[in-house]
Amino acid sequence: MQSYISNGFNICDNFTPISFFESISNPPKEDDYGFTTISDFQVTMQDYLDKLHAKKRDKALIDFDCYKSIEEILKNPSNTAISTAQFRYWAKKMFELSPGETKVVCHNGKPVAIKETIYEILLDAHKIANHGGRDKTSAIVKSSFSWIPKELIARFVRCCPTCRFKRNGNHLDTFDSCSPPSTIDYTDLFLDAMSIEASMPSTTLWEILAGEFK
Repeated sequence: MQSYISNGFNICDNFTPISFFESISNPPKEDDYGFTTISDFQVTMQDYLDKLHAKKRDKALIDFDCYKSIEEILKNPSNTAISTAQFRYWAKKMFELSPGETKVVCHNGKPVAIKETIYEILLDAHKIANHGGRDKTSAIVKSSFSWIPKELIARFVRCCPTCRFKRNGNHLDTFDSCSPPSTIDYTDLFLDAMSIEASMPSTTLWEILAGEFK
């Protein structure tokens, strides 16, 4: 299987319909308590957004509707009927379409992660990292995707029950460790998010990118 993490692979230049994850076969261990659940992640993701400044919140993550608007602007740059002039300017400045027949919205050469798929991306990356922590998971994430804030990656790992087990001396903690430290500077975190590039897609996400977004 070809590696899509190393050797400078750029999905926006090499968009071909194959599965990125032919196998993720790390058998569960006695101390494996699973991964962050989607419900826990949705709660902490909303908390992250709520604590951003209102002006930054709308563009901190790219949801499906925003993605489609950006895609339309890039495909029809002279169409002034799409959204607002400010949004069109931002879309043209920050994003580009991948070359080839299948067009994908990219930022700095990496596909933009859509808000609705971020959990799946982080779950796959954390599986590949084998619960390796924030930095290892983040490195896998940003090798193939963009527009996933590093703080969300940190929160995903913080919520992971297996990682909590390791952090607490092989004892599962009983407090809500998904909550972020109170001293986080969310302005700096948002600026980091503008340059973050992110993870390997799963088969399901691939089907979304290769199918629904044509």
